[in-house]
Amino acid sequence: WGAHSMIQYDEDIDRFVVFYNYGEDNSKLKCALGTPQSDGTVSFSNITNLTPHEGSNAGMVNVGNGKFVVTYNDNNNSNYTTSNVVTATGSGISAGTASTFNNGSSTTWSGYRHQLAWNASTSYVYFMYRYGGSGTKLNIGTVGTSSVTWVATLNELTSSNSYADSLCYDPDTERVIAAYRLSSGTQQGYIKVLTNSSGTVTMGSAIEASGSDSVKSNAQVVYDTHNDRVIYLYWTGSSGSYVLKTRVGTVTGGSTNSISFGTAQSILSPNQSYGGAAPEFTAAMDNTGHIMIMYGDSVGESSANTTNGRAIVGTVTGGSTNSISFGNSMEFHAATQYPNDNFDLNQNTNSRSLAYNPDKNNFQGVYTEGWGGNSNGYGRTRSRTLNATTASTNVARHIGFAQSAVSNGATIKVDVSGATNNNQSSLTAGSIYYVQDDGT
Repeated sequence: WGAHSMIQYDEDIDRFVVFYNYGEDNSKLKCALGTPQSDGTVSFSNITNLTPHEGSNAGMVNVGNGKFVVTYNDNNNSNYTTSNVVTATGSGISAGTASTFNNGSSTTWSGYRHQLAWNASTSYVYFMYRYGGSGTKLNIGTVGTSSVTWVATLNELTSSNSYADSLCYDPDTERVIAAYRLSSGTQQGYIKVLTNSSGTVTMGSAIEASGSDSVKSNAQVVYDTHNDRVIYLYWTGSSGSYVLKTRVGTVTGGSTNSISFGTAQSILSPNQSYGGAAPEFTAAMDNTGHIMIMYGDSVGESSANTTNGRAIVGTVTGGSTNSISFGNSMEFHAATQYPNDNFDLNQNTNSRSLAYNPDKNNFQGVYTEGWGGNSNGYGRTRSRTLNATTASTNVARHIGFAQSAVSNGATIKVDVSGATNNNQSSLTAGSIYYVQDDGT
């Protein structure tokens, strides 16, 4: 059983680390080391206990040099939030010293994953969470050899009933972007742009990231370093007709700490997941402007309780358009008639995650299959390698060769397969000519 499944990649050591809750061993939190293979897949080993007892609401972020900061609620210690530093090498993994966040005086609301980001420019880790079943707060800390030292001052993003949805780092303006959503009323999604000087956090004004749309499940922000853009993703709509939308924006630094967004785009609809709820998803960027989205889908199934795993790739457009062009989605996890084969049933655990490996130029996804549905009452954590492939031409739609040169919009005769075309020059007899997917 792999609730709270998440994955991060460390380019310094060329290794993944997976962090998950293992139900068949008293719900202990565990880590595993992932080694990329020559065929693009990942081999996992060195499973290590992070807690001797049950833990929940976990979060993780890579801070470089083989180190990963993890946070979780310690179910054997009054549910206090606890942090630790996991150190990975090319051949092993070890946990540091667990310490209670803010000296045990602050706990998180039980239900939604902690959100973490690493500000590489200031060397501070950012931690955002829902507190007391209501508002959203944030703290920052410095990472030592085996533990995190948290700053005493807590920062309140909002006192309204809300969910802490996502954090990401913008290396271009050296800012951290925080996304949260209201849990009542309009249920709109908001963003704040954050920075820090030593232990002091500066926050920009709240931005209505979802516009007038209500956000129906965890939203996410990711940063595109190729186009210098931030992407905000969210589900909106109602049961049986949810729509996944994106907005592309530009972060402004300086004293404004704001984002200028383009128009919201609808990607997928209609859609629903387990029990008719809004589907969960996760997204990650590569380093050439492509976004990979992994999500659950019940469309076409006889029951909303039968959820398949699908993925879709988009290409971000910079400039003044601030938009994304998407290809067709593909199914990578097909659910059968048995509920234990479903893709990620429980939205409260956020049990799916994606990480990009620039060395292999692919994505590694982890997700929970069959929450509570198999014969033992447990699900499974699965890993999947996903490749983003795009074509810059319509070569796949080739039907033949034009008989002559004409202007755009004019009628033309085409020699199709089996015909002889005479409208060619500068070719060598006996040679093979073809067009590749990239247009060359």
